[in-house]
Amino acid sequence: MNRATVLLLILVGSFFVAGFVEPFVARPREPFSAAAIVHTLVIAVLCYAWCKADAMTRGISLPSGSALIAGLLPPIGVPLYFFRSKPWRAALVASLKALGVLVAMLVFFFGGYALATAVRT
Repeated sequence: MNRATVLLLILVGSFFVAGFVEPFVARPREPFSAAAIVHTLVIAVLCYAWCKADAMTRGISLPSGSALIAGLLPPIGVPLYFFRSKPWRAALVASLKALGVLVAMLVFFFGGYALATAVRT
């Protein structure tokens, strides 16, 4: 398994962990918990590292600024990276796959959250 795939799996797994931890650390009337802030930073680092690892795995030079944009604003940066580094049809397919990964991350988050609330009660 290549480094980009491992980073992607860690990213998806981090959503399960964040969902599991959230009910234990969330406080009423606070917009963001400490876990949410830490997870945001983890997402940024993992998306940045994934972008660099994916370019290295594919043997291409990383388009200028792509890793930084992918880390700071993944919903825009990841598809932008694909469209800057692949032909448009391949980039569109990769972006749709990324959307599927996003759905998987949300499912993992809510699965972890449901498990934590079941354990907590």
